[in-house]
Amino acid sequence: GLSLLASAGAVTIVLGFAAREVLGNILASIQIALNRSARIGDQLIFEGHFCTVEQIHFTYVQLLNWNGTRLIVPVSYFVSDAFENWSIEDHAMVRPIILTLSQNAERSQYLHYPDEAHLLLDWRFAVRIEDRDRITFSDFSDLARHRVGAAAEYSYTDTFWQSGLDIEIVAKNDLLIPMLLENRFDVVPVNYLSTLYETLRNGQREQIAFIYPPLRRAPYYNVFSKASDYPDKDAFLKRYDQIIREMRNDGRLATIFQDYLGPDGLDWWQSQYQN
Repeated sequence: GLSLLASAGAVTIVLGFAAREVLGNILASIQIALNRSARIGDQLIFEGHFCTVEQIHFTYVQLLNWNGTRLIVPVSYFVSDAFENWSIEDHAMVRPIILTLSQNAERSQYLHYPDEAHLLLDWRFAVRIEDRDRITFSDFSDLARHRVGAAAEYSYTDTFWQSGLDIEIVAKNDLLIPMLLENRFDVVPVNYLSTLYETLRNGQREQIAFIYPPLRRAPYYNVFSKASDYPDKDAFLKRYDQIIREMRNDGRLATIFQDYLGPDGLDWWQSQYQN
């Protein structure tokens, strides 16, 4: 009898704690609805992740992470902890925006370009690793017998689109490597650095090879708006150029690329300044 009563008491305590937690989440969801600190569609920073609020329930909030994964978070978090909501409109809000762009005459009307480019961006053709000796590229005619894929709304180069190749266009750039590995294409043009990074992350790096020379290579700059009211922009730009030169000369930039991209990153860095 005593053990039964004790067990019942323990269950009551557990249920009491559980009910309190559920009730706390429900109250928190009501508070969020009233103060509108987080709304469906809002973009926010959750523990370092850039997310979009997909659903708000009585007990949890569903977040869509930038990489496509979903996070399920107790709704009480949004009442008890601080978070950044990037969608709340406030005319006094200041947001840093980093623009990395190639240079052209139209952009130069509105943007200040520093003297120093922090990287040279490559577009290269990727092939399956078993085809690295079979498929070469010195002229577009070299690719005439192969199945070529490309992403819609990517410029690549005018000569690529006007090459006469039978190019199959896909809707999204991130479909190209999976379709290449599924043997639906033989060769695809890709951003070399971002493809290196993504294939290293998902374990596909050893399955692909890149054809040299690049389809396109262009310097990219961290640019600054001419409309900015930042004080003494000229001095800031000079200091920026000085820092980039120092980081390039003392090896810090090379180390950054090697840390993120491994030996490929170091090879790519050396090819920028030795060729």
